Amino acid sequence: MDPEAGKLVSFAIRWVHDREIRHYRDANMYPDSKKCPYDCFNTFTGFDVDKIKITEEDRQEAQKGIELIKWLIRRNVENEEHYEFTIKLLAHMFQFPGVKCRTSMILQSRNQGIGKGTFIDILTKMVGKIHTYKSSELDTIFGTFNGCTENKMLLVLDEVSPNKSQYDKMKNRTSEPTTTIRHMHQTSYETPDYVFIVTLLNAEKVVCHLEENERRNFITGSQSEILTGDEI
Repeated sequence: MDPEAGKLVSFAIRWVHDREIRHYRDANMYPDSKKCPYDCFNTFTGFDVDKIKITEEDRQEAQKGIELIKWLIRRNVENEEHYEFTIKLLAHMFQFPGVKCRTSMILQSRNQGIGKGTFIDILTKMVGKIHTYKSSELDTIFGTFNGCTENKMLLVLDEVSPNKSQYDKMKNRTSEPTTTIRHMHQTSYETPDYVFIVTLLNAEKVVCHLEENERRNFITGSQSEILTGDEI
């Protein structure tokens, strides 16, 4: 109802002619919302783990989940020093999402079934599917079109062996503050990039073209045995 005209008016018409209508000049991802311009729509929806309301009664159960995550990490890294660094890498992503880590993590194990997948499943639930992309096809990430990586905070490369060109693009995506997003049949555009990359490998897979004194990749391995039914 239009209060001035005293008659029914289409909502769409009133919305289009609303002088106070919110409009945006651009859309982009700003994990640090304080840096998002007023006329830019922020595509970062927040981490799913931050949306969970935990009561005091829930904290004991939540602690069990934290201990499970720590146990899974310890199973997938080489030693205590690597464990501590892994915790810091993950903490950085959640505590400072608007500051790119500039280091990727490579988890390699001699066996399948030691818990890498379970660890990533939990991490994905914490980040949220909308900001996570997992693939064993490197072309979907580092190929001609990479729209699937748009607005992502976590990229998981599952059982991959990149060639030289793909590895160079992986290094750039790890360390550069911006990236170019290319959708098919659309104009490409440059955007700030905050992504953290995790690569999962088994013993038969190799990471090609690693350089001496590699600083952009944190590589750790595990000698753990396959999880048994009792451990799961």
